[in-house]
Amino acid sequence: MDSLEAAYSEDCRAVLIVNPNNPTGSYLTPEEMESLVRFCGERDLALISDEVFFEFPLTDSDQLPADRRDICSAIAAPPEALVFTLGGLSKLLALPQLKLGWIVTGGPDHLVRAALERLDLISDTYLSVNTPVQHAATVLLTLADDIQEPIRRRCARNLAVLKAAAGTRHDVSIPDVAAGWYAVLGVDTDISEEDLVFELLDEKNVLAHPGFFFDFSEGSHLVLSLLTPEDAFREGVTRVLAHLDR
Repeated sequence: MDSLEAAYSEDCRAVLIVNPNNPTGSYLTPEEMESLVRFCGERDLALISDEVFFEFPLTDSDQLPADRRDICSAIAAPPEALVFTLGGLSKLLALPQLKLGWIVTGGPDHLVRAALERLDLISDTYLSVNTPVQHAATVLLTLADDIQEPIRRRCARNLAVLKAAAGTRHDVSIPDVAAGWYAVLGVDTDISEEDLVFELLDEKNVLAHPGFFFDFSEGSHLVLSLLTPEDAFREGVTRVLAHLDR
């Protein structure tokens, strides 16, 4: 909250959050959400919360979903400010080819009514959602549990593999990740992130994202996809660590 206070100016119109964050996988707590909403309400700002990974908590075991008492969706935020919560089929059902997204709008009634009128105009003016996916949505949403559970389990098992392989090393670190499809691997290296990912691709046939893709400003990081099939992920981690040994 201190950094948010420092960044604020009268030119600001909204606060944007990603909950849980991508790729660090950190949820907002109810206390943090209350502070954000209060901050926005006192300054006449909107709060925009991207929550496309909210339904993908991670644990180190097969006991899923994770305990959710200490996390909070903006949908449940107190009505002290105008709040927009974003979702869509791309992540919720792992269907990026079906373009259907939505915005849940909350807050003081007069602000919500005005915002919905404007959102209506925006939706009609720019890119209306296609009719087939609207008709299919009712059926698709009933499949959520069947689609999400194997994704959560694969991601959790891959995260456990990464922690087991790298957890005792001094040249790498794995920040805690509570949700999502990615893991961040901090690496102690003298070469740039860009050089490292190109070496891994050219010499080890391993594709990883550099931290600067996600605006990491300090240290060197690799961002790894936990969606990777488990055997391939295990082999990829082995190759990455062997390369760092070199």
